[in-house]
Formats: sequence, C-alpha cells, structure tokens
Amino acid sequence: TPPLYAIFIASGMYLFGNDQIPIKIAQAISDSLTVVVLYVIVVQLFGLKTALLSAIIASVYPLSIYAATYIGTETFFTLFLAVFVLVSINAVRHGHLRYYIGAGLILGLATWSRGTTIYYPLFFFPILAVLTRVSRNMILKYFAFCLSFAVVIFPWSLRNYIVLGDIIPVAAAWSAFLQGSSEKFLT
Repeated sequence: TPPLYAIFIASGMYLFGNDQIPIKIAQAISDSLTVVVLYVIVVQLFGLKTALLSAIIASVYPLSIYAATYIGTETFFTLFLAVFVLVSINAVRHGHLRYYIGAGLILGLATWSRGTTIYYPLFFFPILAVLTRVSRNMILKYFAFCLSFAVVIFPWSLRNYIVLGDIIPVAAAWSAFLQGSSEKFLT
C-alpha cells in the first residue's frame, strides 16, 4: 500500500489520539481545496461561467462529500491529482522547467497516496508530443518531470526492496484483484 495516507493517519493519531474527527476535518478541507483547484483549471481552459458551474457541481457532488466523511485516500489523492493537472497545464502553456519539475513532484505525491498513477509518466510524453512541438528542450523537460517523479517514488521503492526483497515501486496493485481468489488461481 502506498505510504502517504498511512503517514497522515499515524500523524493524526499521534497528535489527536484515536479520534477520527480531526482526520475527517482535514479530508473535508482537502475536498474543498480540490473544488478551488478545479475552478482555477476550468477558468484557464473554458472561462469564468463554466468554472463557476463546475465548482458548484463539484462542491455538491455526493460521492465527494461522502468520501470526505470516511477514512480513505480519495480526498487527498483527488487534490494531488487536480494540482498535478493544473501544474501540467501551466507546464504546457508556459514551458518553464519549474512547472515540469513541480508536476513530477506532485504526481509522485499522488502516487504515494494511491498507486494508480505509477505508469502515468509513460503516457505524459505522447501527450506532450501532441500538445507541444517535440524538441530537444521539450525532451529535457520531460526527463526533468520523470526524474522529479522518481525522486519522490524512490525512497518507498528502496524501502520495499530492503523490507520485502522485491522491486515494488509503490504498491502491489494486483493484490486487490487476487483477494478472495482460490489458492489454485494463485499458483
């Protein structure tokens, strides 16, 4: 399992004891910040009216509200993913190296929340190739993105190798698929 949410829960328990209320408040704040980030993304892409409508819909979306009320990775993962999208948009629009590095770092944090984004860097280059002119400069920025992503992922990958004796970048995502399977299937 990716470590970031477990670190958050452990920190909350250390600071506030065995009380879930502070954790749920932090998740509600995270969900609210996601609405703000969504608003900024949509303003940049589609304008003010669409952004307002998107923010209103997102703020009353039942599944987001529900996710903020139980202990789970969804709210933080969604916030990191939304910030990643915003920084990626600015990377493509402005072309500054700092945005590519920031996008890699934020995607790394999202991956530390949920392992589902572990392969996204492989798809980022074709997306960049479609949205920008392929050049030596763009390729170097893409490698900076990948390197900053790897810098975030590496400590947990190293820990997994030392503790588990296997190369597992963040999590063994296939384990959820295998839960409940027959032993015959596992061999």
